[in-house]
Amino acid sequence: MNPILEKISQATKMITKFTKAFEITEAQAMEDGVIDDDEQQDLDELKAQIDELEAVVKEHKKTLSDNIAEWKGLATSYSTFKGQLSELQEKEEPNAPRFAETVVEIDRLVKEYFWKDASTNLQAVIAEFEPIYNAVSTQEETLSEAELDGTRDKVSQIDSEIGNIEAEMDALEEALTTEMETAV
Repeated sequence: MNPILEKISQATKMITKFTKAFEITEAQAMEDGVIDDDEQQDLDELKAQIDELEAVVKEHKKTLSDNIAEWKGLATSYSTFKGQLSELQEKEEPNAPRFAETVVEIDRLVKEYFWKDASTNLQAVIAEFEPIYNAVSTQEETLSEAELDGTRDKVSQIDSEIGNIEAEMDALEEALTTEMETAV
């Protein structure tokens, strides 16, 4: 469990405990109808402890809320990362398995409410992943352009050969026509 959640839980239990102690102490102090200085000091100390614990709970809830908000703010980045990782896995990129392990770890952290750790891990893996993904994508584009250029060259060569064949056929046709006219 997330240590922040544990601290909130422990502080909440302590607040309940001190609140009950405060109520009991206050009831005992009021039995004679007057709260003397010693009784008031005990009540003030309990109230101060309750207030301190409530401040701790408030602070931890804010931290937890900030951590959740940060994680939710990275949701699109995480989704994009996983999609791009799938592309690399399909292309059998050597680093893909290592990045896939990070996805498993991030998913575990989120499931166990470690949103800050999940955010930190995601940001670190994206920083490492992006150059690799971009290199693979650029290499693929370069290969595609080279293949396209090669295909264009082949088409030009075939067009040239077709032109030569057509010229040869025209020449043969003229030769046959001439032979047929001479034979007649």
